[in-house]
Amino acid sequence: MFDGSDPKSFAHCASVYKADLPEGGVPVGPSPAEFCRKHRLPAPVPFSCAGPAEPSTAVFTQLATMATFPHLVHAELHPSSFWLRGLLGVLGAAMAAVLSFSLYRVLVKSQ
Repeated sequence: MFDGSDPKSFAHCASVYKADLPEGGVPVGPSPAEFCRKHRLPAPVPFSCAGPAEPSTAVFTQLATMATFPHLVHAELHPSSFWLRGLLGVLGAAMAAVLSFSLYRVLVKSQ
């Protein structure tokens, strides 16, 4: 979490994230959205307690869900990767079937 009205507050978030990276990591991007996109992180979620309305608990629910089920975070971030993996699996199975059938025909002809 960072203060959207203070550009320097995101620098702390970026430095903490970069501390976990190996040396020679990617330099901090100019904006939080670009930093998150570059490091394949979820986009920043706006949150404010200012105003007459009751503060939303959605951000805390999202944080708790991400902490409880960290393995689901990447699936939510990249829904297209599910389809890509499925497509690669189907293509791999099709190639295996074609190669198996070709090998079978070669073996039958050689007998």
